[in-house]
Amino acid sequence: MKGLGVALMVCLLATLLPAHPVPALDLREWVPGLTVSPFLGERVEYESNVFQAPSHAKGDVIFKTIPGFLADYNFGPHSLSGGYRAEILRYVDLTNQDTTNHFAVGQLRLDFPRLLVNIREDFAHTTDPPGTELTGPIESDTSILTPEIEYGLTQRFSVGVNYSWTHVHFQPSVDELDRNEHLVGASVFWRFLPKTDLRLSYGYGEKDFTVATDRDVTRHVVTLGLRGDLTAKISSGSTTTPSRRPWTGGRSSATTHSTGSGRGWNTRSSAGWWWAPSTHTGPGGRISTRSTSSTTGSSGR
Repeated sequence: MKGLGVALMVCLLATLLPAHPVPALDLREWVPGLTVSPFLGERVEYESNVFQAPSHAKGDVIFKTIPGFLADYNFGPHSLSGGYRAEILRYVDLTNQDTTNHFAVGQLRLDFPRLLVNIREDFAHTTDPPGTELTGPIESDTSILTPEIEYGLTQRFSVGVNYSWTHVHFQPSVDELDRNEHLVGASVFWRFLPKTDLRLSYGYGEKDFTVATDRDVTRHVVTLGLRGDLTAKISSGSTTTPSRRPWTGGRSSATTHSTGSGRGWNTRSSAGWWWAPSTHTGPGGRISTRSTSSTTGSSGR
């Protein structure tokens, strides 16, 4: 509880930090069409059960420093974008868990009259728990290639087709979760605001596991969501998220031994500040590598 109190105090201070927007780095004088948008974030979290164990839970305060940049090159109506983000994690007590996560993104956008072609590649190297009965930080690499084509029927309505290929590779102790995922789908878009679309999509996908082929699954995905331009800005805030989950014969990523079974509470409190230029046109977004694949079976996302 002492660690939680310290984390909440730091969270309160983090939300009070002042921040001011600055312009993106305009390099068009040297390279026509090129702008670079650096950003920096600082977050502090308190994790009450770092290893997600059913008993003898260990909590700690985690400081996250998040530097990165987005680069955007425009040529006519088209653009080529790229970005990188690091998450530097520093634990107060469990210093042997200190690590750095890496995220990168590249995107080619070809905008023709009534036709839009978008090709995006995401990469993440993280130690985030994969969201299964596996416990504790575990290294994984995730690559996601997503080509999309959209055709405008009218000024407000358009249709599109998309495909994504996801390659996931875990550390050798849990290579039974290594897999390739394929998802193909179609979408309908309705532009109800000048820069905002309502999107309805259907997709059919397959998960092909490299080692444990008996875990292969197929899935049907229906998505309803909003699509629009996000304005880069500085923001601050805090969250507290209690969760309760079962642990059933899971293995610790650090020891690969059974952690037993049970059900328990885990609380995560976080807060921080975020600095970014006042304008940017890069690919943005966030790479997430949370997975619901199990070491004792398979399930769709």
